[in-house]
Amino acid sequence: MSNIVVTHHAAHPAAAPYYNMCSWEQVGATGRIGLGSVFPTSQFTMEAVLDKITGQLSGEGGTIVIVCHGNTGGLIFPLVNNHARKASAQALNMLSSPSRDGEIAGPLAVPEAAIARLRGKMRAAQAKSLDRVEIRGCRVGAEVSTMRAIQRFFGARCVGAPVIYNAYTTCDANTNNPNYDYARHYNGSNRYHWQVAGGGHVGFRFERQARTAFRLRNIRATSPAAFRRWMIQNYPIRLHQVQQTATGPVDVYRDLRAGEVDPDPYDDVPMSNTPIHMQVGDGDRLTLPLEPSYRTNLAEVCGAPPSGQIDLSDELSGLEF
Repeated sequence: MSNIVVTHHAAHPAAAPYYNMCSWEQVGATGRIGLGSVFPTSQFTMEAVLDKITGQLSGEGGTIVIVCHGNTGGLIFPLVNNHARKASAQALNMLSSPSRDGEIAGPLAVPEAAIARLRGKMRAAQAKSLDRVEIRGCRVGAEVSTMRAIQRFFGARCVGAPVIYNAYTTCDANTNNPNYDYARHYNGSNRYHWQVAGGGHVGFRFERQARTAFRLRNIRATSPAAFRRWMIQNYPIRLHQVQQTATGPVDVYRDLRAGEVDPDPYDDVPMSNTPIHMQVGDGDRLTLPLEPSYRTNLAEVCGAPPSGQIDLSDELSGLEF
């Protein structure tokens, strides 16, 4: 089994550094997956995603994390280059239906030859018998029929996606503020404050720049050590476990990408251009990846992919923002 991450680099430039820094991802109600190689892709199409699955995943039963724009109607990137049709739920259902290539070329506004090529790659990806496809695109998980369409297209056992907004950015922390008034960042007016386990404080202001663009401002930490502790406690950089030994409990940090214990996970946190991932809920309420509510904001469908014909007269969504 193998695992990969494919990111729409133009849409989420901070996603690739984030997943290179982290070694695992929370999925489902209680699960996690180790992360493999990360592929930031500029010419991001469904065809390119399928190429990564067939070219980079060895054997069967692997997983893929796909980072992209999305909404309840599907995935907001083209099926193939030079054609505008997005990977909506309707489009994915058409592609995975028994209909002939020529029957769906017109409704999809994609040449029949390109449909045939894309479907060939779809079938090759389905032959990989993926264990899991994890979508990290805004609100995709809020619509079960969209999740089923993705599951059917990839032939995956499970598909997971967030039910709320999904964001990536980078930040630089000012780490020389031991006397800063961190209390005023406490969850008011989009200000956030953490008292870090092990000592120290981190605070920042969250701002929305547009419907799908976000940033952190005025980031303060009492020290570099406090900022790094905050990152380790809130992000899946290394898997924290407590092992019982003859001399008492010992903290162990496992690198799930390398399959080994990391003796110093804190040195994996960059102090400039630090990649950040978060979920964004109502009222711009933030959820960080290791907070308990992160999991409850992820939807999941599992089991045999749905089969059967679909109604080709259904209107296709253009999936614009």
